[in-house]
Amino acid sequence: MQVAIITGAASGIGLETAELFLRLNPSVLGVDKAPCPQVRPESKYFKFFQADLTKSDSAEEIVKVCKAEFGGRIDTLLNIAGVMGTNNSVDTWKLKCGIVF
Repeated sequence: MQVAIITGAASGIGLETAELFLRLNPSVLGVDKAPCPQVRPESKYFKFFQADLTKSDSAEEIVKVCKAEFGGRIDTLLNIAGVMGTNNSVDTWKLKCGIVF
């Protein structure tokens, strides 16, 4: 059985993607900074892990959890997590981050 890690899985596109993958039959570790969604996929093949992807050790911890839950394999990573907050243009974001193109 295929195993997928899907970030951003507490809501929106990430949650919908997790549900789609479960219908296609892989096991899914959903990851998000937010708590596990109230309406989560109904499946014994879905596990949820709350983690902040901005922390340097979170990726290693996510891999450990996934391997422990699903028998040591990871076949797919879908990094759907995003940052919500301001609706600025890319130019505004570039200036805040000191990026010059």
